[in-house]
Amino acid sequence: MGSVAMLNNPQTKKENIYQSWIETYGGQEFSNFALQQMLTLENLLCEVPKNSHSWQKLQTIFRIATKMETAFWRQGLDSILNDQDLL
Repeated sequence: MGSVAMLNNPQTKKENIYQSWIETYGGQEFSNFALQQMLTLENLLCEVPKNSHSWQKLQTIFRIATKMETAFWRQGLDSILNDQDLL
């Protein structure tokens, strides 16, 4: 609840260097677009045989992408936690 209030606070919006990013990716329009893309991808994946080389390759790519995404967010979280340790 506090986060929403903070994001809607005019002063916070004015000072937040990420405000345009939040407005782009935090809105209903992007959420609807992402959902539609997810459904499209799921439909396409249903056409790939689970025992095929293509499926194995897709699994490998997904695992690597997931590890990279996790590492990206972990780096940001660790940075915040390290900054708090300095306080």
